[in-house]
Amino acid sequence: RGMTLMLLCAALAGAAAAAQPAVPDLPPPRILVVPFETPGRDGRTYWLGEGVALLIADDINARGLGAILRASRERAYDQLHLPASAVLSRATVIKVGEIVGAAQVIVGEVTVEADALTVRARPIRIDVGRADAEVVERGNLADLFSVVQKAARRLVPGGANGPAGPAPSLQAFEQYVKGLLAEQPASQASFLEAALKLDPGYDRARLALWEVRTALADHAAALAAARAVRDTGRWSRRAKFLSAVS
Repeated sequence: RGMTLMLLCAALAGAAAAAQPAVPDLPPPRILVVPFETPGRDGRTYWLGEGVALLIADDINARGLGAILRASRERAYDQLHLPASAVLSRATVIKVGEIVGAAQVIVGEVTVEADALTVRARPIRIDVGRADAEVVERGNLADLFSVVQKAARRLVPGGANGPAGPAPSLQAFEQYVKGLLAEQPASQASFLEAALKLDPGYDRARLALWEVRTALADHAAALAAARAVRDTGRWSRRAKFLSAVS
C-alpha cells in the first residue's frame, strides 16, 4: 500500500510539472543593421549612413536586444566580396543576414537638407524576406543622437533601459566614423586622432586607434592608446585586455 501511494504521488507530481508551461532560455534576437543609404553622395554627409547604423546597433545592444557588431558585418561583406559602402539589394541584404545568423535586418536611408535631418528605416525578417512598416524620424542634424535613438526604439521596442555611456560630441563622432570608413591606415589614424582632439574622453575612438596601430605593427603606440582609456569607463575592461595583447 505504501508503494502504491508513492507511485501515485510521483504521478501527480509529474502531471503537475507537465501542466506548467515550458519557459525556454532563449538567446536574444539577432539583429543586423546595415549602413543606411545616403542619396546624392553628399561629401559633407556621406559618413552618416555608417554613423546611423552604428548608433541604432548601439542603442539595441544597450537595451540587451542583441544587435550584431560591425566587425561581424564586415566579415560577411568580405565573404561575399562586397564593398563596405555598397548599396545592397534586398536579396543581398538577406544573404548577409543569413551569414551572420541574423533573424532581422534593418535597412534605411538618411538625408540632410541644410540642417534638416530625416532618418527612414525598415526592418526585414530573414525567415520570410518580408519588410515591416517604415519608421521615419526627423529633426536637426545637431540632434542626430536623439533622432536616431527615437528611430531605434520604434524599430526594436522593449529591452532594459540600462545606463548609457556619455555621448561624444557630434564633431568627434563624425571624425570617428570617417576613421572607420577610411581605406588607408594613415587616413584612419588621422581621423581617429582628430576625434580624440575634439573629445579627449572618447574612449571608443582610442580602441579603434589601437586596432589601426596594431595592424601597422606599431605596438608601442597601440599600447599607449589602450592605456589612455579611462579605468572607470564602459570600455575599461576591453582596454585592459588589448593592453595585455600589446
